[in-house]
Amino acid sequence: FNKLRARDPHPAYSGNPYAVQNGGMLASPADFLTDDNARAVYRRKLGYLTARYAWRTNLLAWEFWNEIDLIEGYDAPTAVAWHEEMAAHVRQRDPYDHLVTTSYSRTPGDPTMWRSLDIDFTQSHQYNRHDIAAEVAEHTRAKVVEYGKPHIFGELGVDSGGPAGEKDEAGVGFHNGLWASIMAGGAGTAMLWWWDSYIERLGLYHHLGAVARFVDGVPWHELGLRDASVDVSDPAIRAGGLMNDEYAALWIQHRGHTWHSVLRDGAPDAVDGAQVALRGLTGGAYRVEWWDTWRGEILLTEDVAT
Repeated sequence: FNKLRARDPHPAYSGNPYAVQNGGMLASPADFLTDDNARAVYRRKLGYLTARYAWRTNLLAWEFWNEIDLIEGYDAPTAVAWHEEMAAHVRQRDPYDHLVTTSYSRTPGDPTMWRSLDIDFTQSHQYNRHDIAAEVAEHTRAKVVEYGKPHIFGELGVDSGGPAGEKDEAGVGFHNGLWASIMAGGAGTAMLWWWDSYIERLGLYHHLGAVARFVDGVPWHELGLRDASVDVSDPAIRAGGLMNDEYAALWIQHRGHTWHSVLRDGAPDAVDGAQVALRGLTGGAYRVEWWDTWRGEILLTEDVAT
């Protein structure tokens, strides 16, 4: 997006080969979405990308734009029309029918875009929040309900200006974003932006392994899950997750275990004696697995009755 900004923040339009002053066709950054020549060039690019990469089994989706609202002169109807044109173009050329999406710098995004039938799933980007778990869960649930589409947190981070390793060396924010996203009904785990200078440097990949072991083998798309109905006896604890009449997955978390609170005050004291009540299960016998979300291991298995 910086290539289509002539003013702060992070302007890079002066070096854009599409700009008129550089021999291109754009009189202004926003013209990229309406200029016939610019759109034709992008369609040719999509033709190349689909011909080269559509066969790949690890290709999730075509994301047409990273944070399109940062284009200088962004206009919602124009942006939606451009996406719908390009979606039709790529669908004609992709025999494997990959999903189509886009993204915004503002966490809510643009309702006009998300309601478009040519956008297959919504996204959120967010940084600089103290309670990442609460924010990720709130935005995930809201978008799933509002737009009736899958949702993914495409960008997440403790700090938008840097890797934040000095703030969160243990990856508390990373861990909380991962678990909050799947327990709020996200289509996948929240994706932290600073993977190379943060996750890689500090060896935090184990957080991904932990959540992967938990979700492995669960047929999420077949269970018909809804938000879990949960009561918690102690205000220091929160619990949330997904359930149907015969299955539930819950994440029980100390509210004080945020990256910001740990940085400021250290890890919170354990809470003893709290009770979590799950309502709505069909009466009968159940097996309960208690998981350590940091290690991705089962701590205890119990047979219980409701």
